[in-house]
Amino acid sequence: VIIVAYHKVNQYAEQAAARGAMEPILALWVPLFALSALIFWMYHVLAHRPGGQPIGALERAASQVAKSFRKLLPKVRSA
Repeated sequence: VIIVAYHKVNQYAEQAAARGAMEPILALWVPLFALSALIFWMYHVLAHRPGGQPIGALERAASQVAKSFRKLLPKVRSA
């Protein structure tokens, strides 16, 4: 999933750079550095924390982001 998401981000960045909306160097290198940082962090958690599960931390972070988005949405009342 991470590789597919990275590929899609690169496709978007390439198209944005072709339109002139973004600087080409930044558009393609920033996602690479972000992915590299994520991979390094995941390796660090697995290698240096006993019982470390980086996927669990990513799930908790995604849950917090989803909760924040749900707070922004209007509540639907049932009739």
